[in-house]
Amino acid sequence: MNHDLESYVQAIVKQTDCTKDDYEDLYEELLDHVKMIRDEHIERGDTLREATEKAKKQFGDEATIGNDLQHSMFPFRRELLYVLAIAGFLFTVGLYVYFLATEQLTLPFELGLGVVSHSLILFFAMNTTYRVNRRRWLNTALIFHLAVLVYNSYGPINLFYDGQYLLPMLLIGIACLNIGIIFLTALTGPGVGRTVFIHLINIPIGLVLSAKAIILGFGGLIFGASFLYLIGMAFPVYIWIGLYVIQYISIKKNRMLSVSIALCLSIILVLYSVFSFFYIELSFEVRIAHFLNDLLTER
Repeated sequence: MNHDLESYVQAIVKQTDCTKDDYEDLYEELLDHVKMIRDEHIERGDTLREATEKAKKQFGDEATIGNDLQHSMFPFRRELLYVLAIAGFLFTVGLYVYFLATEQLTLPFELGLGVVSHSLILFFAMNTTYRVNRRRWLNTALIFHLAVLVYNSYGPINLFYDGQYLLPMLLIGIACLNIGIIFLTALTGPGVGRTVFIHLINIPIGLVLSAKAIILGFGGLIFGASFLYLIGMAFPVYIWIGLYVIQYISIKKNRMLSVSIALCLSIILVLYSVFSFFYIELSFEVRIAHFLNDLLTER
């Protein structure tokens, strides 16, 4: 029955963002405490199975305890998520109302997408009962939230060119907060270990590649290109995602040669992107973007 208690305590500690060393200390401390409760029930005449179940019930729900521990160890994480979600709602609604009032332009898809992404962040800020790998799903929600911000940024970009800065500045602030929380959650936790340096290198690379794709992609949209043009401009981002996944899987399996090769390719990719930003005619993604745009135009 020790295995049941170990799984139970692991489910609690996995709800926190503590480091690997802190994870082990917290795990041992909680496990000893639950075992002590179990042993007390055994002394009262319960069987091992009965004592184990009573100890787990007496100690409390895994998700609730883990969430309370997370909040006590990192008291401002939840507040940051609240700020991110509320600011996101203000941005999305403000963008919708502005274009509706000034240009009689409705943006139902952008509004719906924004509301869904902000609601996910709000859910994790309020979550106290769901038995999920909190860090993994929170990171997924944050990445999705950032992607939606990027998608909805074409409106504020146009406003910036028109000399209106409120919504563009709000967008930048939300994006920076979103990225900061991604760093906080991705670089902490019991499962990080040796993967820290991979995250430290790849997250900035992804931001650089995404920034280039956004600037050039939405620049094309402003001058009349189709949305496929933006998809084509993001082609280096797709390559980076693949290399990132290869590095993460390889280091878990201790395949350091694969990690080194993929990491070198990621660095070469970002160097290429910075260089080609100043020499657009040399960018292979520009050719892909034009090809996709022309393909849609011909149809």
